[in-house]
Formats: sequence, structure tokens, C-alpha cells
Amino acid sequence: MKAIDDILLVIVKRIWLILVIITFFVIFMFILSLVVPPEYSSTALLMPKRAVIQGTAYEDLDTLLFGINLPKPTNTYILPVLMIPSNLYADILNSPRVLDTVIFKLDLKKKFKKKTVEEAREKLKQCIRVKISKESGIVTLIVTTRDKLLSKDIALYMIHELGNVLSSQNTNVWKILQIDLHRRILTVEDSIDAVKSELERFQKANKVLLPYSFFDKIIEKYIDLQNQLIECELKKEALSSIYTPSSPYVKLLDDKINQIKKEIGNLEKSPRDLYSSPGILRASQILLNYQDIQNRLIFLYAFYKALLYEYNYAKLMAENSSLEVEILKYPEIPERKSYPRKKSFILFGLLTGIYVGLLLSFILEYIDLINKDPERRKKWQLVLKRLKRAF
Repeated sequence: MKAIDDILLVIVKRIWLILVIITFFVIFMFILSLVVPPEYSSTALLMPKRAVIQGTAYEDLDTLLFGINLPKPTNTYILPVLMIPSNLYADILNSPRVLDTVIFKLDLKKKFKKKTVEEAREKLKQCIRVKISKESGIVTLIVTTRDKLLSKDIALYMIHELGNVLSSQNTNVWKILQIDLHRRILTVEDSIDAVKSELERFQKANKVLLPYSFFDKIIEKYIDLQNQLIECELKKEALSSIYTPSSPYVKLLDDKINQIKKEIGNLEKSPRDLYSSPGILRASQILLNYQDIQNRLIFLYAFYKALLYEYNYAKLMAENSSLEVEILKYPEIPERKSYPRKKSFILFGLLTGIYVGLLLSFILEYIDLINKDPERRKKWQLVLKRLKRAF
């Protein structure tokens, strides 16, 4: 408590210094927020059009893969990432064809003050952000520049060029995707066959043809014996304080404890013949391995289903020549600047002022203590002399 009292006393003693420093930093950051060149962001929302396959709308891939609440397989699979229209649209928006077209139409080399198209393209990449909603697949395009109108124009031209690319290359893109997905389907089919063979070999090697209740009974018996052992040992400890070790009551408990330990030891053994006399450790491990192989097989089936869906969708889209970009929100001229934000600058100034004010107050307080204490002053004078010699 004394330390807290000392800290509060220092703060109260130098409260005006702290307030002056806080005021200075707040005013400084406020002025800085007015001086820093403002930036404006224009946002557009794009919805990739999805067709309907067999009367069912497109399902989220996470639901297809993990909706069955499977535990994660212990084996690591390098699974290919599925291509969906949202990913495709994002890649096209960031492609040199779209960026270079926008640079040419809006003369961004001159506006960005760059000598080459490559430099202007890198600058344009810094100005744009493309985000994809995992839940809905909606693509968000955000363009940020120091010119309100330019931000809007860049976003509009990028959307227009995206539509041009899709309308001219639509069939080829989906055909290429269809071929790639077919190759991936064949790869997953091979993986499924390999895991099925592994499961069959595992069953033959370990005779895992029994219901899970068989293993459950072993585990229940093991836990029950452990509880009996603890109970008997507690009783023995209580009786030992009353009777001598040679007492028949204590000997009876000793015999019972030895018998329980023997049974536990038998269960913990791992004989080769699991079917006739399974050990608790071996039975548990085999059960876990068996479940893991089954989970991997179910996981691959779910992934195969997702790939098959994407293949059918790509096939359908390859036959559809009227793919367009559905714009949920057109880019507009931003009314407010996205950077700098006055509130954020002022809050930063406030926190910085508090930190610097407290730090300076404690430094000054310590200097006062040194000046008032001759021994401390001598020590610091000696330190300063050594520092002067060193430098």
C-alpha cells in the first residue's frame, strides 16, 4: 500500500505538468490530423452469379467438408483448394490486364507521377483491396486514393473491365477449371481406395470386428479397479492408525489390494491375441487407430462430394455464355475521408500524453530524491565520471 501511496503522491504533486503534456500532445495530434493529406475510399460489392444444380443452390464448402462434425484426422493431407467464382473474380481484379487497362484509361501514370506502367501498377495495387466473404462469397472492392473522384472512377473501371474479361473468356475459363477439377477428382478417388485398403488390412491384422461396447467394458472394468484400489488404500491407512500391521483386518486389506493390483496389471499387459485377452492400453490404442482411419475415409468422401459439386458447376457454367457481374453496391464519391481520422489521432495523443507525463513526473521526482540525498548524489556523480571517461 505504501508503494501505491507514493505513486499517487507523485501524480498529485506534478498533476499540472501531466495535464500540460497531455494538452500539448492532444493539440499536436489534432493539428496533425488536419495537416496530413486526406485519403478517400470508395467501395463496391460484387455478387458472383451461381447457377442451380439439381434444384439445390450452391452450398458452402466448409459445410460440405466439416458439417458432419468430424475430428481432425491425425494424418496430414495436402488437399487442393477449390476454386469458386469469388476467388476467380478476386484474381481477375488483381490481374495485370485489368490494372493496366485502368491505368491507360484514367492516365494513372501521370496522376501517380510514375515513369513506367510497372511502377504505376504497383502504386495501383497499393490503392486497392479485394476481400471475399467466407459465408456469402460476396466480393468487396475498396479503392483508396487522395482524390474522391479518382477513387470512384478506378472502382467503376475495374468492375467494367472485370465484366469484359468474364464475357470474353468465360467459356474457356470454366472449361479449364472443369479439366482441373476432373484431375483432382481422380486423385481423391485414388486416396479413397488407398484408405479403404488400409482399413481392410487393419481389420484383418487386429481382428477389429467387435462392437465398441466390447472395449467400453474393458475400460469400465479398469476404472472400477482403480477406484477400488484407492478405496482399499484409504481404509488401510485409517486402520493402520488403530491396529498393528499383523492385525487380521490389515492383512485382509493387504491381500485385497494385492489382488486388485494383479488384476490391473493383467489388464495393462498387451498380449498378441487381442481377441482372447485384450490389454487395456492395446485395446484403447487400436480403437483410436481404427476410428482415425474411419474418420479419414469419411473426410475424403466429403471432400470428394465437394469436388464433384464444383465439377458439375464448372461444367454447367462452361455451357452458359451469359455470366455477368451482379453489382450489389456501386462505387460512390466518398463524403468523408477514410484517413486520417480525428478521433483516432486525438485518442493516440491523449494516451501518449498520459504516458509521457507520468514518465517525466517520476524522472523528475527521482532527480529530486538524488539532490536531497548526499549518498545517492555521490553515487551518480561517480557514475557520470565513469561515463565521461568511457566516451
